[in-house]
Amino acid sequence: MRLRQSALAGLLCGAMLAAHAETPAPPLVSNERQGYAFEFSRVLAEQRLFGIAHGVSLLATACLDSPAEADAAAEAYTRWYEQQQIQIDMLKDELAEFYFGAHAAEASWSHIAEALKLRTALGLAPDSEKLQAACASFPEALRQPRYDLGALFQLEAALAGMTVAARAESYSAACAARLPEAQRPALNARYAEWQQREAEALANAEAQMRVYWQSTATPGKVEDWLKATKKRYATPSDFACAELPTWLGSRSSSLAQSFAPAPPTAPAAAAAESAPDNTVSAVSNAQPEAAPVVAAVPAESAEAPPQPPEAAPANLFDFVMRLFDERPYEDAASQSGK
Repeated sequence: MRLRQSALAGLLCGAMLAAHAETPAPPLVSNERQGYAFEFSRVLAEQRLFGIAHGVSLLATACLDSPAEADAAAEAYTRWYEQQQIQIDMLKDELAEFYFGAHAAEASWSHIAEALKLRTALGLAPDSEKLQAACASFPEALRQPRYDLGALFQLEAALAGMTVAARAESYSAACAARLPEAQRPALNARYAEWQQREAEALANAEAQMRVYWQSTATPGKVEDWLKATKKRYATPSDFACAELPTWLGSRSSSLAQSFAPAPPTAPAAAAAESAPDNTVSAVSNAQPEAAPVVAAVPAESAEAPPQPPEAAPANLFDFVMRLFDERPYEDAASQSGK
């Protein structure tokens, strides 16, 4: 049993991390498509969830070298991977398309991890106390809802839609207050049209957000996240107000588009002229004003915003996973994140 479990878990980890490891990466569709895609909610969510799967894989592989924990870790990882495989395959396929375009089929797991600049090893010695402690908590941690990638993906989708709704509401109120009284009815009418058009999508997004917030055991309160998100958009720039009527009538303000797949990149010469409303024009390490609150920040980025103090992790597995798993919306929903 031990050899079978170790071999199976090793095969799964190896398939994800070592497949074609020595094969040169296919060319990126754009040199700008490296790092985290702050401008596109779906891609950003996929990048973060891919990071979780990558971190779990690295720890599972490392645990196979810890004799006391190898069997339990192998069994836990195998069970978790089989439950999450559909979601993991989707993440890999869409991120390969995002980064490598027509060459997506040539991209391995390691190529995507390299594009995301994820570490390739945990750096813990096989006989270290830290690794043994992480491996000891590994099976129990993987049973927690925080590592249900399918449910987390649904939560991210709902949060993306609710972020667009918060922007529409807060911008409309703030921008109307700046207008002369005679000009306010026109903007209010445009916002009312948006509300009528998006009413069903908004109700569905809020219901989905509450269901998956609870089912994934996300810390904090939904109400606090909503309040923080609306506050974030409470002081739009003059340019944002000038563009607001156009934005409210565009595809970019549609909740249905808030979690749409990334569009293909246009040829460099034509990109500036033909970019659609919600295209990803760049991938950067700085978050633009209109980026969603669910944005992830690379754990090792020197430009990452300061985070509020956090309680010590319940186990070393959680500590290790924080290297790969950033969930800023949890800060926005917590008292310390206000």
